[in-house]
Amino acid sequence: MKNRVGVMKCLAIRRDDRFSPNAVENDRAILRRSCELLSSKLQLTEDIQMVDEQVFVSNPVEADVYLSMARLAATLSILTNKAKTEVSCSMSPRGCSIAVAPHLML
Repeated sequence: MKNRVGVMKCLAIRRDDRFSPNAVENDRAILRRSCELLSSKLQLTEDIQMVDEQVFVSNPVEADVYLSMARLAATLSILTNKAKTEVSCSMSPRGCSIAVAPHLML
């Protein structure tokens, strides 16, 4: 974990399109706006990278904070394992939620 909030690496994971067949663009807009709000709240110096769920499963990128709309079992498993090692994960099978570890709270 970085010791300065501004250099923290955050990654946003987009939900696989099959879980929102009629709302793909809405889901992306929600995640994009959530990234903007989180970036502002944490005063990040870099934009939050967004990645498709399938890409994350094939190549799980390391980050300090994960903002996720993931629904695939493989993605949720990866994030659950990362949470066990005290990496901050935000997960919700019903949508996007922001959860920051207590030591990162402002």
